[in-house]
Amino acid sequence: MIKNKSLVFYRMMYCLIFLFLILLILHPKGEQLNVFFFKTNDFFADFFNVLRYISERDPYHNEINGLGEKCYFPLAYLLLYPFSCLDNYASMSLADCWHSDMAIISCVLFAVLSCLVFIHSLSVLIKDKIGWQIYLVLLFSYIFLFSIERGNFIILTASTINYYLAFYKSKDVHLRYWALIALCIATALKVYPVMLGLLLLKEKRYCDILVCIIITAGLVFLPFLFFERGFDNVTQLWDNIQMNSDFYSLYRIYPRYSLPSLLYVVLTFTSVPETTISLLLIVSRVLIALWVLFSLYLAIKENNLWKSLSLLIMILIFLPTNSALYCGLYFFPIIILFLQKKEKSRYDWIYIVLFCIFLSPVQIMVEDFSISYILSNLALLIFWGIISITSYIDISKKRRLL
Repeated sequence: MIKNKSLVFYRMMYCLIFLFLILLILHPKGEQLNVFFFKTNDFFADFFNVLRYISERDPYHNEINGLGEKCYFPLAYLLLYPFSCLDNYASMSLADCWHSDMAIISCVLFAVLSCLVFIHSLSVLIKDKIGWQIYLVLLFSYIFLFSIERGNFIILTASTINYYLAFYKSKDVHLRYWALIALCIATALKVYPVMLGLLLLKEKRYCDILVCIIITAGLVFLPFLFFERGFDNVTQLWDNIQMNSDFYSLYRIYPRYSLPSLLYVVLTFTSVPETTISLLLIVSRVLIALWVLFSLYLAIKENNLWKSLSLLIMILIFLPTNSALYCGLYFFPIIILFLQKKEKSRYDWIYIVLFCIFLSPVQIMVEDFSISYILSNLALLIFWGIISITSYIDISKKRRLL
């Protein structure tokens, strides 16, 4: 067993970050630039495109890039609307945004604000002294570098999740209610964080669950009134979500977390017949569905908070159809809580290696294709497997004792 988990983890990550920076300095436009989506040739597109969609306050019927791209609840668009007022985004292309001084100032301001909120949310989550190095390691990770370049509000969503996990058990009633509000905001932004409400259900906090339902309903539906067509947008949003799911199917290759997509990417490098690939993809989708249900059961029965939360976070990452690489930000609390927990396990070495593979910014290329996000997928899937098996064993042992 490892005596000092933090020290071992930090030293391994230092080596990876140092290697990444050296390779990037030696070849500024080389392979390591793949740490950013499309080598920054699609710079801050998630931010600029949303501003183009909402500039006329009619995002759900805006046909730029297709209706399927407008699939968020209106709170997300409402939060970014002030930025859309700083320039004439309705008539601008993505390339125009890159050459607009005001647009660049806006994206820098949004990035800085997102980073500051995220860092603060990490600071309140870190309750024990595990060193300032944790900030360096997480902020120089593949996941965070990829996320910040996208300009997606996933960073703000991950921040609200951090606040929720930090305060939902607080003795201070104000902090406890802030935790509930944070969970509601996360749900209204990205939907799937609602899974973390299971932590409240486990503690039989039914009043808090009712409060969350009321607040979330308000955050989901009231912002529709700010936009053109009001509540008529609800049905259009549903249609857009369907189109989005079809567009980001298993056959679209991009940095994402998905077992079926991962399998498809690997099989494309082989000579496996298409019929066999289709069959394997169906099997993998069924497997993930069963794994999710099994993990929900384990999360409810597991008394160890770290394991229970790990199972829920894995569902949060692998269940969505379009779970881009930046969804890995949801996993950061698992790493922090792992370093803070005092109990030791025979699996600690394995966990640390998997965390380093997951976070490593070093881009490994195979035939001009970066497999780093594939390795990140494998690391989380192996971690999910270990947590599932050990949780099942723990639960079985407790049953025998009873």
